[in-house]
Amino acid sequence: MMMSGMWFMMLFWLLLAVAGIALIVWAVNRSRDNGSSAGRHNGDSALATLRDRFARGDISEAEYHERRRTLEGDRPAPR
Repeated sequence: MMMSGMWFMMLFWLLLAVAGIALIVWAVNRSRDNGSSAGRHNGDSALATLRDRFARGDISEAEYHERRRTLEGDRPAPR
């Protein structure tokens, strides 16, 4: 009877430790996500992605300016 109580307590403390570690990992990941997007709104993240693509050379300067105007709502007059 005494051995089963000891096993139960060991299991309880083990599960408590695992839950604590999981809570710490969750909190760190959540704060990292909030920190990386601090000050950004939905449209701002699209602009940031556009700037990154332009900086990497994935798109031309003309394409960058055209897409930026579209995202900011300043669409050029139709041709």
